[in-house]
Amino acid sequence: MFTFRSINAVATLYLFVAFIVALGVIPFVKFNIFPDATPGNALPVFWAIGFYEFIIGTILMFIAYRFKGRSKLLSVFFAVIAVLALITTLAFIDAALAYWSHGTAMHIVTVLLLCCSLANLLTVILIIRAIILFPSLK
Repeated sequence: MFTFRSINAVATLYLFVAFIVALGVIPFVKFNIFPDATPGNALPVFWAIGFYEFIIGTILMFIAYRFKGRSKLLSVFFAVIAVLALITTLAFIDAALAYWSHGTAMHIVTVLLLCCSLANLLTVILIIRAIILFPSLK
């Protein structure tokens, strides 16, 4: 029961991050007026990360409702998702630090990106917990 909840929580966090990126980060980045800012280069990356987070959240929601045990393939999938979540956490932190220097207008983007990185870090912890506690199929 706890593993179902943790996979469900991971999926919810992924969907939360996808909507924060799509509805909170992208509109502000689009109208960044800081000198030498290149929102045209940043927007496709944020769209890709938001789409990735939405797809993974949807897949994990399906796994939480469909599967009752863990196979070796599912364990490898969870491990890959944990590594990718850690990489996107670092990407969000890097982007947040970059936007911090763009003036006070972009501080909201920095806060949103730091919230997204915290949510992704929490997903890594919950995925590792699910890998350990999810019952194995024999």
